[in-house]
Amino acid sequence: MKFAAWKLGFIIKEVPITFIDRQLGESKMNKGIVKEGILGVLKLRWMSMFKNYRKKVKNNNSDNSYLPS
Repeated sequence: MKFAAWKLGFIIKEVPITFIDRQLGESKMNKGIVKEGILGVLKLRWMSMFKNYRKKVKNNNSDNSYLPS
């Protein structure tokens, strides 16, 4: 969604989050999650080459007053 908002011209602002290291247990991160993250980003970029985000928003909403000009 953040990528689509950026493609539509919205300003993206980062808000830092501080994570505390685990004291007990183990990480849930595995190769599958890393693979999904990398392939997901590549898929978004690939699909954006063929997708007109503004056209899709205009077709789905009759009031476009929230879109930046």
